[in-house]
Amino acid sequence: MMVIKSKRTVMRAALLSSMLTLFFLLQPALSQQTVRLATGNDYKPFTDKSLPQGGMITAIVSHIFKKMGYIPEIEYLSWDRGYVLSEQAAFQGTFPYVKTPERLDDFYFSDPIFTIVTRFFVLADSDVVFQSDSDLQGLTACKPLGYHLSDIQTLLDWGIIDLQRPNTMESCFRMLKLGRVDLVPINEHVGWEVVKQIQGEKGLFRVLERSLQETGLHFIISKQHHDALDLLNRFNTILEQMLEDGSLDHIVNQYLSRD
Repeated sequence: MMVIKSKRTVMRAALLSSMLTLFFLLQPALSQQTVRLATGNDYKPFTDKSLPQGGMITAIVSHIFKKMGYIPEIEYLSWDRGYVLSEQAAFQGTFPYVKTPERLDDFYFSDPIFTIVTRFFVLADSDVVFQSDSDLQGLTACKPLGYHLSDIQTLLDWGIIDLQRPNTMESCFRMLKLGRVDLVPINEHVGWEVVKQIQGEKGLFRVLERSLQETGLHFIISKQHHDALDLLNRFNTILEQMLEDGSLDHIVNQYLSRD
Protein backbone atom coordinates (compact mmCIF):
# COMPACT_ATOMS: atom_id res chain seq x y z
CA MET A 1 0.00 0.00 0.00
CA MET A 2 2.82 2.38 0.77
CA VAL A 3 4.24 1.86 -2.75
CA ILE A 4 0.88 2.59 -4.43
CA LYS A 5 0.44 5.73 -2.34
CA SER A 6 3.92 6.84 -3.24
CA LYS A 7 3.21 6.41 -6.97
CA ARG A 8 -0.01 8.37 -6.67
CA THR A 9 1.83 11.11 -4.82
CA VAL A 10 4.48 11.26 -7.54
CA MET A 11 1.80 11.40 -10.27
CA ARG A 12 -0.04 14.20 -8.50
CA ALA A 13 3.18 16.13 -8.01
CA ALA A 14 4.06 15.70 -11.67
CA LEU A 15 0.59 16.86 -12.74
CA LEU A 16 0.80 19.87 -10.44
CA SER A 17 4.24 20.70 -11.80
CA SER A 18 2.95 20.52 -15.39
CA MET A 19 0.01 22.78 -14.58
CA LEU A 20 2.26 25.32 -12.90
CA THR A 21 4.65 25.26 -15.87
CA LEU A 22 1.75 25.86 -18.29
CA PHE A 23 0.45 28.67 -16.09
CA PHE A 24 3.77 30.49 -16.09
CA LEU A 25 4.19 29.97 -19.83
CA LEU A 26 0.80 31.56 -20.45
CA GLN A 27 1.28 34.31 -17.89
CA PRO A 28 2.99 36.87 -20.22
CA ALA A 29 0.14 36.63 -22.69
CA LEU A 30 -2.48 36.82 -19.95
CA SER A 31 -0.82 39.83 -18.34
CA GLN A 32 -0.61 41.94 -21.52
CA GLN A 33 -2.48 45.21 -21.21
CA THR A 34 -4.39 47.01 -23.93
CA VAL A 35 -3.16 50.53 -24.64
CA ARG A 36 -5.55 53.00 -26.29
CA LEU A 37 -3.95 55.30 -28.85
CA ALA A 38 -5.44 57.99 -31.10
CA THR A 39 -4.49 59.09 -34.59
CA GLY A 40 -6.26 60.51 -37.64
CA ASN A 41 -6.96 59.95 -41.31
CA ASP A 42 -6.00 62.03 -44.33
CA TYR A 43 -2.27 61.95 -43.58
CA LYS A 44 -0.96 59.39 -46.04
CA PRO A 45 1.52 57.70 -46.12
CA PHE A 46 2.03 58.25 -42.39
CA THR A 47 -1.41 57.42 -41.02
CA ASP A 48 -4.74 56.60 -42.59
CA LYS A 49 -7.22 53.83 -41.83
CA SER A 50 -7.25 52.70 -45.48
CA LEU A 51 -3.49 51.98 -45.58
CA PRO A 52 -1.84 48.64 -44.73
CA GLN A 53 -1.26 48.56 -40.95
CA GLY A 54 -2.81 52.03 -40.83
CA GLY A 55 0.18 53.76 -42.42
CA MET A 56 3.91 54.09 -41.81
CA ILE A 57 3.93 55.89 -38.44
CA THR A 58 1.00 53.79 -37.20
CA ALA A 59 2.95 50.63 -38.05
CA ILE A 60 6.04 51.90 -36.22
CA VAL A 61 4.12 52.98 -33.11
CA SER A 62 2.21 49.69 -33.02
CA HIS A 63 5.43 47.72 -33.33
CA ILE A 64 7.01 49.66 -30.46
CA PHE A 65 4.09 49.11 -28.10
CA LYS A 66 3.98 45.41 -28.91
CA LYS A 67 7.67 45.23 -28.04
CA MET A 68 6.81 46.98 -24.77
CA GLY A 69 4.35 44.19 -23.98
CA TYR A 70 1.12 46.01 -24.83
CA ILE A 71 -1.72 45.27 -27.21
CA PRO A 72 -2.21 48.56 -29.13
CA GLU A 73 -5.81 49.56 -29.77
CA ILE A 74 -5.78 52.45 -32.25
CA GLU A 75 -8.75 54.71 -32.91
CA TYR A 76 -9.00 57.02 -35.93
CA LEU A 77 -10.63 60.33 -35.05
CA SER A 78 -10.68 63.84 -36.41
CA TRP A 79 -7.36 65.49 -35.59
CA ASP A 80 -8.96 68.08 -33.32
CA ARG A 81 -10.98 65.51 -31.37
CA GLY A 82 -8.10 63.04 -31.06
CA TYR A 83 -5.81 65.78 -29.78
CA VAL A 84 -8.29 67.09 -27.19
CA LEU A 85 -9.17 63.63 -25.88
CA SER A 86 -5.49 62.70 -25.66
CA GLU A 87 -4.77 65.92 -23.77
CA GLN A 88 -7.51 64.91 -21.31
CA ALA A 89 -5.78 61.50 -20.93
CA ALA A 90 -8.70 59.60 -22.49
CA PHE A 91 -5.98 57.96 -24.62
CA GLN A 92 -2.52 56.88 -23.57
CA GLY A 93 -1.12 58.97 -26.42
CA THR A 94 -1.52 60.19 -29.97
CA PHE A 95 0.58 60.59 -33.12
CA PRO A 96 2.15 61.85 -35.33
CA TYR A 97 2.72 65.43 -34.18
CA VAL A 98 5.23 68.20 -34.81
CA LYS A 99 6.63 70.07 -31.80
CA THR A 100 5.17 73.51 -31.18
CA PRO A 101 5.41 75.70 -28.06
CA GLU A 102 1.67 75.34 -27.43
CA ARG A 103 1.77 71.55 -27.60
CA LEU A 104 4.81 71.37 -25.34
CA ASP A 105 2.73 72.99 -22.60
CA ASP A 106 0.43 69.97 -22.43
CA PHE A 107 2.35 67.00 -23.86
CA TYR A 108 5.60 65.10 -23.55
CA PHE A 109 7.18 64.32 -26.92
CA SER A 110 9.00 61.17 -27.96
CA ASP A 111 12.23 61.23 -29.91
CA PRO A 112 11.59 61.92 -33.63
CA ILE A 113 10.11 58.91 -35.40
CA PHE A 114 10.60 60.40 -38.87
CA THR A 115 11.85 63.75 -40.22
CA ILE A 116 9.83 65.66 -42.78
CA VAL A 117 10.50 68.71 -44.98
CA THR A 118 7.62 71.12 -45.58
CA ARG A 119 7.27 73.05 -48.84
CA PHE A 120 4.56 75.01 -50.63
CA PHE A 121 2.49 73.25 -53.29
CA VAL A 122 1.23 75.51 -56.08
CA LEU A 123 -0.43 74.98 -59.47
CA ALA A 124 2.04 73.83 -62.11
CA ASP A 125 1.40 76.92 -64.27
CA SER A 126 1.57 79.33 -61.33
CA ASP A 127 4.09 82.16 -61.58
CA VAL A 128 4.63 82.16 -57.79
CA VAL A 129 8.26 82.15 -56.68
CA PHE A 130 9.59 81.90 -53.14
CA GLN A 131 13.03 83.46 -52.92
CA SER A 132 12.01 85.76 -50.06
CA ASP A 133 8.97 86.05 -47.83
CA SER A 134 7.84 89.20 -49.64
CA ASP A 135 7.31 87.12 -52.81
CA LEU A 136 4.19 85.69 -51.16
CA GLN A 137 2.62 89.05 -50.27
CA GLY A 138 -1.16 88.97 -50.66
CA LEU A 139 -1.43 85.22 -51.38
CA THR A 140 -3.73 82.81 -49.57
CA ALA A 141 -2.53 79.52 -48.08
CA CYS A 142 -4.62 76.54 -47.03
CA LYS A 143 -4.07 74.20 -44.10
CA PRO A 144 -6.75 72.00 -42.49
CA LEU A 145 -8.06 72.31 -38.97
CA GLY A 146 -5.94 70.31 -36.54
CA TYR A 147 -2.71 70.82 -38.51
CA HIS A 148 0.01 72.91 -36.88
CA LEU A 149 0.80 76.37 -38.25
CA SER A 150 4.37 76.73 -36.97
CA ASP A 151 5.82 76.53 -40.50
CA ILE A 152 3.82 79.56 -41.71
CA GLN A 153 3.15 81.39 -38.43
CA THR A 154 5.67 84.15 -39.14
CA LEU A 155 4.11 84.80 -42.55
CA LEU A 156 0.70 85.03 -40.88
CA ASP A 157 1.92 87.26 -38.05
CA TRP A 158 3.50 89.70 -40.51
CA GLY A 159 0.34 89.81 -42.61
CA ILE A 160 2.13 88.50 -45.70
CA ILE A 161 -0.35 85.69 -46.40
CA ASP A 162 -3.96 84.89 -45.53
CA LEU A 163 -5.19 81.46 -44.44
CA GLN A 164 -8.12 79.15 -45.19
CA ARG A 165 -8.80 76.18 -42.86
CA PRO A 166 -11.14 73.48 -44.23
CA ASN A 167 -11.54 70.07 -42.59
CA THR A 168 -9.21 67.99 -44.78
CA MET A 169 -6.01 68.27 -46.77
CA GLU A 170 -7.87 66.98 -49.81
CA SER A 171 -10.14 70.03 -49.57
CA CYS A 172 -7.06 72.27 -49.61
CA PHE A 173 -5.79 70.74 -52.83
CA ARG A 174 -9.22 70.96 -54.44
CA MET A 175 -9.35 74.65 -53.50
CA LEU A 176 -5.86 75.07 -54.98
CA LYS A 177 -6.97 73.33 -58.17
CA LEU A 178 -9.96 75.70 -58.45
CA GLY A 179 -7.84 78.80 -57.76
CA ARG A 180 -9.53 79.59 -54.45
CA VAL A 181 -6.17 79.49 -52.66
CA ASP A 182 -2.62 79.98 -53.93
CA LEU A 183 -0.49 77.81 -51.63
CA VAL A 184 -0.71 74.57 -49.69
CA PRO A 185 2.11 74.12 -47.14
CA ILE A 186 2.66 70.42 -46.46
CA ASN A 187 5.49 67.89 -46.59
CA GLU A 188 5.95 66.35 -50.01
CA HIS A 189 5.11 62.76 -49.03
CA VAL A 190 1.65 63.73 -47.80
CA GLY A 191 1.10 66.26 -50.57
CA TRP A 192 1.72 63.89 -53.44
CA GLU A 193 -0.43 61.20 -51.81
CA VAL A 194 -3.33 63.66 -51.69
CA VAL A 195 -2.72 64.69 -55.30
CA LYS A 196 -3.07 61.05 -56.38
CA GLN A 197 -6.47 60.88 -54.69
CA ILE A 198 -7.94 63.91 -56.42
CA GLN A 199 -6.63 63.63 -59.97
CA GLY A 200 -4.41 60.58 -60.37
CA GLU A 201 -1.36 62.39 -61.74
CA LYS A 202 1.22 64.91 -60.64
CA GLY A 203 1.11 67.20 -63.67
CA LEU A 204 -1.33 69.74 -62.25
CA PHE A 205 0.84 70.76 -59.27
CA ARG A 206 4.44 71.50 -58.38
CA VAL A 207 6.37 72.33 -55.22
CA LEU A 208 8.36 75.50 -54.62
CA GLU A 209 12.04 74.73 -54.17
CA ARG A 210 12.64 76.71 -51.00
CA SER A 211 11.62 74.71 -47.92
CA LEU A 212 9.59 76.12 -45.04
CA GLN A 213 10.58 73.79 -42.24
CA GLU A 214 12.41 70.56 -41.45
CA THR A 215 11.03 68.88 -38.39
CA GLY A 216 10.30 65.56 -36.72
CA LEU A 217 7.09 63.60 -36.32
CA HIS A 218 6.56 62.42 -32.74
CA PHE A 219 4.43 60.27 -30.48
CA ILE A 220 3.02 62.44 -27.67
CA ILE A 221 1.61 61.72 -24.20
CA SER A 222 -0.45 64.09 -22.08
CA LYS A 223 1.27 65.43 -18.98
CA GLN A 224 -1.87 64.41 -17.07
CA HIS A 225 -0.76 60.75 -17.21
CA HIS A 226 1.02 59.84 -13.97
CA ASP A 227 3.33 57.37 -15.74
CA ALA A 228 3.88 59.44 -18.90
CA LEU A 229 7.66 59.87 -18.58
CA ASP A 230 8.27 56.22 -17.74
CA LEU A 231 6.21 55.09 -20.72
CA LEU A 232 7.94 57.59 -23.00
CA ASN A 233 11.42 56.46 -21.87
CA ARG A 234 10.54 52.86 -22.72
CA PHE A 235 9.11 54.00 -26.06
CA ASN A 236 12.31 55.90 -26.89
CA THR A 237 14.52 52.95 -25.91
CA ILE A 238 12.79 50.62 -28.38
CA LEU A 239 12.71 53.34 -31.05
CA GLU A 240 16.49 53.66 -30.70
CA GLN A 241 16.88 49.88 -30.95
CA MET A 242 14.83 49.92 -34.17
CA LEU A 243 17.13 52.59 -35.59
CA GLU A 244 20.19 50.52 -34.74
CA ASP A 245 18.97 47.13 -35.97
CA GLY A 246 17.45 48.44 -39.22
CA SER A 247 13.86 47.46 -38.44
CA LEU A 248 12.76 51.10 -38.55
CA ASP A 249 14.17 51.54 -42.06
CA HIS A 250 12.50 48.29 -43.08
CA ILE A 251 9.06 49.67 -42.20
CA VAL A 252 9.79 53.09 -43.74
CA ASN A 253 10.89 51.52 -47.02
CA GLN A 254 7.63 49.62 -47.31
CA TYR A 255 5.80 52.93 -47.63
CA LEU A 256 8.32 55.32 -49.19
CA SER A 257 10.46 53.19 -51.51
CA ARG A 258 8.29 54.16 -54.49
CA ASP A 259 8.97 57.86 -53.80
